[in-house]
Amino acid sequence: MVPFSATDPTVPDHFAQIEERNGKTVPDPEQQLDPGFDLTPDSYTKFLAWHLGRFAQQSFASGVFPTDEMFQGEARRLVYGSDDNWEQTIADNEQWIATFREQHLSRD
Repeated sequence: MVPFSATDPTVPDHFAQIEERNGKTVPDPEQQLDPGFDLTPDSYTKFLAWHLGRFAQQSFASGVFPTDEMFQGEARRLVYGSDDNWEQTIADNEQWIATFREQHLSRD
């Protein structure tokens, strides 16, 4: 783990950890593929939003409406491998999570 790697976009180790842990978070690897974007460090927020969208779908299927805290915990598990509140991701940013909800979970 590279300390403060989340604040340094030039550190590729952070994204490699996310890719590695993604396989452990989503059980069906065929459903993980999304041809909409390439997985690069620049697409970190897209990838996280896509993963959290899948997390929301799985939660809805279980009859659970995910809270912000649930999304934040899932983001931490994906990025850091733990649900420790001291580990911060972009999902801990109130503006980002509000935008995520508006774009991905709004009921039209």
